[in-house]
Amino acid sequence: MLRLIIAEKPSVARAIAGALGSPQRHEGYLQVGADLVSWALGHLVTLAAPDVYDPGWKKWSWDTLPMLPDAVRLLPTPSGRGQLKVLKDLLKRPDVTRLVIATDADREGELIARWILRHLGARQPADRLWLSETTPSAIRAALQALKPASAYDALARAAEARAVADWLMGLNATRAMTLRHGQAGQGALSVGRVQTPTLRLIADRDGQIAVFQATPYWQVRATFEADSDPAAYAGLWVKLPGEEPADRIGDQPTAERIATAAPPGTPGTIRSVDRKRVTVKPPTLYNLADLQKDANRRFGFTATATLQAAQELYEARLTTYPRTDARAVSAAEAVLRLTLNVGTGAHRRAQ
Repeated sequence: MLRLIIAEKPSVARAIAGALGSPQRHEGYLQVGADLVSWALGHLVTLAAPDVYDPGWKKWSWDTLPMLPDAVRLLPTPSGRGQLKVLKDLLKRPDVTRLVIATDADREGELIARWILRHLGARQPADRLWLSETTPSAIRAALQALKPASAYDALARAAEARAVADWLMGLNATRAMTLRHGQAGQGALSVGRVQTPTLRLIADRDGQIAVFQATPYWQVRATFEADSDPAAYAGLWVKLPGEEPADRIGDQPTAERIATAAPPGTPGTIRSVDRKRVTVKPPTLYNLADLQKDANRRFGFTATATLQAAQELYEARLTTYPRTDARAVSAAEAVLRLTLNVGTGAHRRAQ
């Protein structure tokens, strides 16, 4: 009897198969002993278009709104038909008696697998492989800690609810906005759960920039030298506590009066000195959002370019899973790194 493991990407499937042994390559899947390892290439099935539910829904009209299907329908994506057929043929094999969902360890990965299995009518019992990194030791450890797929049913329901809500809001609201406010030749006025609030934030900020009026201000700076320390340092005049903005002066005459009140060479008195020891902890690991911010600030990378680079490094087993908010390395990864470090140290001592 065989077990079918379904990963999300070919690179992860190769990593899983490699951790299990020496895989034999077949069209669309790998085999290692009693394990078949295939992949999904992302979304192989998706929610059907409106006219699949009702041919009358193909026309953009107020008479068809709102479009509320009784039950969602799934259809193969055009680019995924070939790999979907591979999975279908594997699932129909009588010797495939158990499944392992090994898609990405997140909500979207869960949805990808569940929709494929539902669309293909899979009947075999399924387990869930939860991977945060694709090192051989982490994969083998995760395979020893499989949980029934039913343990992740709530995650699957949340993922499907999000997808269906996006379909209902996006298609209905887009048609309503286009019918109400659209103009001939303008195209659709697209509305979406993430897209529309984001565009609102951008539009609000653009509006603030459009009406912004620059207000000139002045600052008074001086160079100081202490008798006990000949090194000069720069000082900035500030207002009394509670007056804001503290370092800005609203008119030039006032700034000039402050500046000339103490001509060059005027002795001053240090009234107080505050000293404190500050401990700066080492920075935590990057999550994807902060990595994208720093990559944009330092190198001008777009968020998409950073994600693509991080994904390629992950697939090459050089980084941990990038699509996460986590700032910590998993226990399995930590143990692996410790083992590698200890082994390297022993090798160096031996030399």
